[in-house]
Amino acid sequence: MAKSHGFFVPDVEYVSNLKGLVDYLDWKVGVVYACLHCVRGDAEGGPRRFSCVEAAQSHMRDKSHCMMRYDESCADEYSRFYDFSAVTAEHDDVDVSVCDATGELVLPSGSRAGHRSLQRYFKQSLPPDRAVSRLISHYRMLGWRGDAEAA
Repeated sequence: MAKSHGFFVPDVEYVSNLKGLVDYLDWKVGVVYACLHCVRGDAEGGPRRFSCVEAAQSHMRDKSHCMMRYDESCADEYSRFYDFSAVTAEHDDVDVSVCDATGELVLPSGSRAGHRSLQRYFKQSLPPDRAVSRLISHYRMLGWRGDAEAA
């Protein structure tokens, strides 16, 4: 299926029941006549259904929908086939804190990661403070030879 249709199982390393997942996808297309990727736009929001299996397969080939919908909207649908407990166990020992005042993540290395809503402020290239520069140059004229960063 990967070569002829480009179909792959996302996060295959966390699949706990591959045969069950493939059987479920086969049932969804072959019995329910549903596209694996489409979602109806109505209030129910279920999968898009067709009149026969050939129509569902033709739609999936024509629209390049030979893939599973794999996002938050269908996490419950596929949860019985995946086991992410190893991922959560890996990240339990990471000491990341959140600064309440700024909303930044403080990483164990001391680096800070800001929120994307504040990106325009982080990208600013502000000119150096002219008053400080004038004061340092005045002290240097008087003979001061200290570090400019310490001022």
